Parts: sequence; C-alpha cells; structure tokens
Amino acid sequence: MVFRVPKNSFKRNRSWGCVFWDERLNYPNGGWSYQGCNSILINSTHVRCFCNHLTSFAVVMRLNPEPKLTKIHEKLLSVITYIGCCLSILGLGIIILTFLLFKKWRSDVRHKVLFNFSLALVSFLLIFLIGIEKTEWNYGCLVIAVLLHFFMLASFTWMLVEAFIHYLKLVKVIGTYIPNLMQKAMLFAWGLPLLMVIIILAVNPNLYFGEHQHCWLSDRVFYFAVAAPVVLMLLINYVTFMIILYSNTCGRTKQLRTNQSERRELIIRARAVFCASVLLGLSWVFGCLADIKGAELICEYLFAVTTTLQGFLMSIFFVFRRKNTRDLWLNVMKKHFESETNQKTSSNK
Repeated sequence: MVFRVPKNSFKRNRSWGCVFWDERLNYPNGGWSYQGCNSILINSTHVRCFCNHLTSFAVVMRLNPEPKLTKIHEKLLSVITYIGCCLSILGLGIIILTFLLFKKWRSDVRHKVLFNFSLALVSFLLIFLIGIEKTEWNYGCLVIAVLLHFFMLASFTWMLVEAFIHYLKLVKVIGTYIPNLMQKAMLFAWGLPLLMVIIILAVNPNLYFGEHQHCWLSDRVFYFAVAAPVVLMLLINYVTFMIILYSNTCGRTKQLRTNQSERRELIIRARAVFCASVLLGLSWVFGCLADIKGAELICEYLFAVTTTLQGFLMSIFFVFRRKNTRDLWLNVMKKHFESETNQKTSSNK
C-alpha cells in the first residue's frame, strides 16, 4: 500500500514507518506494531508499505484476540495451514474432476451431494488462502468475509444432506422415494447459508468487518452466525449416524434389503462420511479449546491439521479407496496410453 505523507515532513528529520493496529498489545487496549511490516521511501511525498502477517486457519474459530505466539510457532502454524489447504484443494479437485469426467459417477445422487460438498469446501479454502488477510481492500474485505461465511456453512449443510440420504438408504429403506430430491437438497444446502448471510447483511453489514486484522465475522455475531448452526448440524449428523449404526447392527432393517452387496457398499460409504464428520467435529472442538488459557498452542496445531486436511482425506475415502472409481481412472489412463502408443507406432512407419 502507498501512503501520502505531509509536505516537507522529511525536511524536519522525521522518520516514517509502517505499522498496523495489534489488539494483542496491551490487551484489551491494543497498540501500534511494526511486526511484519517494512517501509520503502518512494519520493518526498509517498511511502510504500509491505506487511506480511502469517495466518493460521484457527482465525475462523477464534473468539478472542490472537494469543501471543512466538515467531517460530506463527511460522509453523502458517506453513501447516497452507500445506494442509493445498492438499485439501488437490483432493477436492480430484473429486470434482471425477464427477465432471465420468457420467456413471454423476448418475449417483450420493456423488452429486459429494460434488456439491467438495465445491463448497474448495471454494472456502481458496478464498481463505487468497483473501483472509486482504483487509486493505475495504469493501472487498466485506465480500471475502461474506463468501467465507457462506461456503463454510454450505459445507456443513451438504454434509447434513449426505447423512440424511444414508438414513433413507440404510434405515428407512421402504418408502424412501422423494420426488426432485436433488433439487430440494440444493435448495436447503445452498439456501440456508444464503439466508443466514442475508440476515446479517440486513441487520448490519459492518458485522462482516472482523476485529483481528482478518476479513472475517465480528466476534459480536460469531456465536449466532457460526458456532450455533455448526454445533447444531454436527449434533444432528452424529445422532443420524448413531441411528444408522444401531439399525444395521441391532435393528431389523437390514433384513429388508435383498441386495447385500449394495447394502455393504452403503455401509462402507456411511462409515467414511461418519469419519469425516468426526474429524470435522474434533477440529472445531480444538478450535474452541484454543481460547482456553494454557491450551492455546497445542489446540491451534490440532485445529490447523484436522481442519485443513479434511478435503484430502475425503478424496482418499471416496476416490482412491473405492475400486469402482479407481477402475474408471485406470481405464481413462489405459486408453490415453494406448492412443499415444498407436500414434508413435503410426509415425514410425
């Protein structure tokens, strides 16, 4: 950023420096900090500032100002966050690409749900990496905070839809047909987060200007807009999977399904979704515990690792460990290899 300085200021032997307001200094009063900022004199009237503040993924769950961490821990958390986000983006990209490339994969409603979930989560991660620190963009920062909030909630609503579909397939079994199921699922899973965002914007758009040098929600609305809906959806998810577990171990619904191979496949998939839900739930527990004095450091590390790697683990569960999906990719690569071999053979004749 370039700042204009008062005329003839440099002639008065004044020194100029770039600073930012850090609430961690003299908490709760705050103070100006030079940390991570450098200044370059352009000419007699302008100074250019470069600031690089490392960001951990835990900023999206922090209820209080950032804890005082040493430089080495800040760097390590930032590296873990960026590596984890990149791995998750790669894994989610593979899921999205699999859905787009293979018609057979797209025909399954569960894969449609997984595609929408992946789309929501990868959008959240990309916007986080690109824009969470762009506080100098003013209203652009508001747009970033709105999108982060929307896609975060959407990833949870789509996981809730996934749990509901498994409930229909593995518990209810009879009378599970719902007309226009996917359209209704999209209306719920994309519409509910949108409604939440619209409500906050209607009440006070300034609530999307966070207080901790990040483009994120204000602490004043965090409990209502993030913590409450996330906890509620996670609880519903866990209760649903407990019902599925009971029904398929102690209940009688398993006797109603004649296609045992299909049922076995559904159970494997349900376990994978449940594991992802547990991982996500644990990560948010760590995020909340990061505000407890004495537990900040270890919980920040655990939150960064468990949250950012979720997308990568989803690709392992639903692509790499699934024989049918692996075969689809192997067939594509085999055809590509054979095509290249034939081209080389014909060119050598």
